[in-house]
Amino acid sequence: DLCYEYRHISQDSAIMFGNQAVEIAKAIGYEKGLAQAYNDLGIIYADQTDVEMAMSLYNKALHIRENLSDSIGMAAVFSKLGVLYQKVGRLDSALINQFSCLKIYEEIDSRFGISYTLNNIAVIYFNQGDLESSLTYHHQALEMRQTMDDNLGIATSLGNIGNIYMDLQDERKSLSYYLQSYSILKELDSKDHIGNITNNISNCYLKLGLLDSAEIFTRKAIAVREQINDTKGLISSYHNLGRLLSGRGKYEEAKAHLY
Repeated sequence: DLCYEYRHISQDSAIMFGNQAVEIAKAIGYEKGLAQAYNDLGIIYADQTDVEMAMSLYNKALHIRENLSDSIGMAAVFSKLGVLYQKVGRLDSALINQFSCLKIYEEIDSRFGISYTLNNIAVIYFNQGDLESSLTYHHQALEMRQTMDDNLGIATSLGNIGNIYMDLQDERKSLSYYLQSYSILKELDSKDHIGNITNNISNCYLKLGLLDSAEIFTRKAIAVREQINDTKGLISSYHNLGRLLSGRGKYEEAKAHLY
């Protein structure tokens, strides 16, 4: 537990606690605890982008969980391996692991697990450029999330579907999904997600030539991102507003945001 909790405080301390957990679990023959220690250490190394070490630890955890017939634990490792393979661009391997994860969640009827794994599969297909398959799995995830009243998950799926239609250059359809997502996120007051979706809505309006609406939503994105100190998001939004104002001939105001 200390290993996991320290991952955002001090990764050196997290690794120290994780290694202690491994030693103690081995000493007392606690296989379930050993698998968890390997799993949590894997998360730390994945955060550090030490892919080989993370994969080694995840596979150790998976081997133990397979021996223990720990279905939920196995699904969790398959999911993490899928995300890790995706991060390094090995998308075929990412899909194999996510489908292994999906099979387990379907066998134990974990609707929450199914919905999020469907989402992960859809994202991988999107990264492969297979937009049709991505759309299919995002819609499956959306339907599952709707049956669970998982509002944040619903908003996420709607936003992801909007992203696909943007790639398909169907801005009006994309905008429809983005606005549905935005409506839910406002109710949830999920500021980090609101910052992303308002930025996407702004880009939609810009491509549709609706400059007033584009400016309104760009400013909304900036306001939210300033509240949560989202530096990376603010850079994008300031740049977008600067371009937008420059295109409307408001050069001095544009310079203020670009500089």
